[in-house]
Amino acid sequence: MYIWCRLPEGVDCKEFVKEAYAKDLLIIPGYIFYPFKNGGRDYVRISYSFEKKEKIEEGMKVFCDMIRGISGT
Repeated sequence: MYIWCRLPEGVDCKEFVKEAYAKDLLIIPGYIFYPFKNGGRDYVRISYSFEKKEKIEEGMKVFCDMIRGISGT
């Protein structure tokens, strides 16, 4: 199972995914799901099917902290 998330305006998913990876958060950049890589730059896909509840909560905290850092809230 997975969730699509749209990133704040102006955020490139490629850079966001790199930063997430450095924080041990593995998410998938949206553009790889477009056949000609011509879209999805402002989306990421979060997969959670095989993780324990504790790991999902931990990962979502990291994700939310990253979004807050970008949006300044």
